[in-house]
Amino acid sequence: MRTMSLMPFIVFIILFGAAGLWVVRQILTKQVVQATSHLQDLSQDYLKKQEELTRRLTEAKQQCEARVTQAQQEANHLLNQAQQEGEAAKAKIIADARQEGERIIAQAKQAGQAMQEERQQLLDRIAVGQACELIQRILPQAMREETHARYLDELIANGLIPLERLSQAEAVGEAQVVSAYPLTPTQRKRLLEKLQTALGASITLQEAVDERIIAGLTITFGHLVLDGSLAAKLREAARHVEDASA
Repeated sequence: MRTMSLMPFIVFIILFGAAGLWVVRQILTKQVVQATSHLQDLSQDYLKKQEELTRRLTEAKQQCEARVTQAQQEANHLLNQAQQEGEAAKAKIIADARQEGERIIAQAKQAGQAMQEERQQLLDRIAVGQACELIQRILPQAMREETHARYLDELIANGLIPLERLSQAEAVGEAQVVSAYPLTPTQRKRLLEKLQTALGASITLQEAVDERIIAGLTITFGHLVLDGSLAAKLREAARHVEDASA
């Protein structure tokens, strides 16, 4: 009799659990679809910006080639003039022509190199910005906070923040601290102890939160900035990959 009386309750629990699983599955499916759609939008935007940068680089190369051609023509013209004049004047004109040609060619090369560096820097910023945005959108809030807590504890405990640079800091009594999530009392205490030990003086912390740095923190003393954020690590990794492939 008791078993029979519990059957409706058991059936209700099973049905309720199945319904709950279905709802969770629908929510997760919707989030994955939204994240995938956003990733496609970001990829299209990235391709457009890359095409624009490629166009600008092509124009810069064409300008460089035009300047080189112009320099060669001017040099040839000056050489022809030198042949019609005396040996002393000829030597001076040749020297001037070579110097001017070298100057124009150097300027053209510098312009091309600057355009290439600007293009690569912009691509790096776009790629890192998209990676940070995807991490914020795809990873659950709890996972991002846990990642931040572990990363920040590692920074404070193992000295991954270059505190030796604090010897260059201005004599200020306040540090601006920006973290991905609010500091816990323990983290605040440990960080303050580390900074005061490195500075040899008492300071106060002015705190702010910016989730865009993903994890970790940045510390500012006047004009000196110590960047211990995960976003900075991503930028550094992108530069290393580019250097290795160059």
